[in-house]
Amino acid sequence: RDRREATLAADLATAQLRALRMQVRPHFLFNALHAIGATVRKGEADQAVRMVGQLGDLLRSSFETDGATVVPLAREIDVLERYLALERVRVGDRLTVAWDVAPETRTARVPAWLLQPLVENAVKYAVAPSSGPTTITVRAALDGGRLRLAVEDDGPGPGAAGSGTGVGLANTRARLAAHYGDAASVALRPRDGGGTVAEV
Repeated sequence: RDRREATLAADLATAQLRALRMQVRPHFLFNALHAIGATVRKGEADQAVRMVGQLGDLLRSSFETDGATVVPLAREIDVLERYLALERVRVGDRLTVAWDVAPETRTARVPAWLLQPLVENAVKYAVAPSSGPTTITVRAALDGGRLRLAVEDDGPGPGAAGSGTGVGLANTRARLAAHYGDAASVALRPRDGGGTVAEV
């Protein structure tokens, strides 16, 4: 009975994790389709075609991890690169992306689609409202045997991003708790010099 109950609990946890992960993809997909539609309405056909191609690459990459609740960080970075390439087509020179990913972190296993909602928030609250250039920096480092991940922007700061209780952050917190309990967290804080840091 104990074994059966443990198996049922594990199956339930896996189902919950998959449901949480599946909340992420439709959200960004709808946003991407709206952006492509807006580009078409502006008559920017070449740019819309590039965006469709980037979206196709991103979806293909995401389908390769279907069923996986955890993936190597290198795979998560690949998804982010494709997502940000799509956003760069949309916003042009207003978005600069910097990567500070220590090589030894790339094999670390993380929940699938962990960072994408945090990057999407940075685009939404730092890049989209600004007419000037904005830099998003993705960092990964090992610190005393723990993996530290951060998505930083030099935008207007966390006040613009609400109280830190949005769907993307709530989803990320729930999945971290399901995987690691109290051993993992995500926090939103002001960045030194202006902007926002979302740190896992």
